[in-house]
Amino acid sequence: MIPGMKDETPMQATALNLFCTALRLGAALAFVALNACAGNQSAVGNSVARHGLSVAEANRIVAAFQEAREEKGAKIDVKSLDDVLVILKSDNLDNFPAAAAFLEGQSSNEALALRAQLELAWGEAQQILSELLERAQQSLAKQRQKLDAREASGRGLNEQEIADANQLQKTLENIDNVVLSLERLAKEHFDAGGKLARQLIEKAPSDYHGYRVIADYYHLVGDWESFDKAVQKLEQSNPSSIGLLFARGMEQLDRYGDARKAADYFKKALERDPDFMRAEVQLLLLQQDIPDAYRQYQALMKRSPGHQIVRWAGPVITRSYQTWVLQLRRTEEFNRRQDNSTGNAKNAVNQ
Repeated sequence: MIPGMKDETPMQATALNLFCTALRLGAALAFVALNACAGNQSAVGNSVARHGLSVAEANRIVAAFQEAREEKGAKIDVKSLDDVLVILKSDNLDNFPAAAAFLEGQSSNEALALRAQLELAWGEAQQILSELLERAQQSLAKQRQKLDAREASGRGLNEQEIADANQLQKTLENIDNVVLSLERLAKEHFDAGGKLARQLIEKAPSDYHGYRVIADYYHLVGDWESFDKAVQKLEQSNPSSIGLLFARGMEQLDRYGDARKAADYFKKALERDPDFMRAEVQLLLLQQDIPDAYRQYQALMKRSPGHQIVRWAGPVITRSYQTWVLQLRRTEEFNRRQDNSTGNAKNAVNQ
């Protein structure tokens, strides 16, 4: 789930405009997770089911969307289960297919746990991207409505505004297809991950990895009663699990809506394992203003430079922060001049 705010500050509105401008100019993703828009996690797959989108078609649409980006993440040559674990921790979508191919056909408990976790992390990453894109879509739709209202009022549009309106319409249509496709693929990965986790528990009921992964699955699909049972098993078998910290954080966020407690759990997970990027991403999504989001973005970029949020949204986050700094300096300069002007006026009166 992407947390939201009830009210939008002027600075956050500025950031949102920048994100949507980047998207309108052809960026693959405009990052709008600074909480400028409120939104709850949608039921994954519901809208897709109504459209009857196949997995093959969804893969084609998402692949074409990703190919539109020139930036490519560094690929890892997967030769061992340790390499798969590195990929999982980095949360880099570009390397997930290679990891899945390496794990295919392997039957050890460790490989089965990694396959299950990979499917769930894959689905979660796609769900996050779909929600970010949907927030951008909502903002762009408002821009299009404003242009339509102006044209309907009789004032007309100039050539640039007509071009903007046409581009907005095309972008909105493309976004809708990609959002539906990402939701469809996320559901597919969730289902696969849950199935593999259950297989692992059946095969090795004393192995805590199965309960850790199935708890992740239950939180992703919102089955909190089953989540409680899985977490109880996990706490009994491995109470020091980093995955347990992450699961508790997501529970606080998605179940109870407590962003502060969720952030505490994510920070504890990162203290235990600084390379655990799923926790870093959640901290980024929790930030309430531009400077904090930029700081958290830099932490993500340092640890996982090929991450999809870094590559697709990084330039927009950086641009937003630079704009924030510029406006802050202008405000400080304006206040300084006002103070000087007030001081000069008082001196003139006293003379």
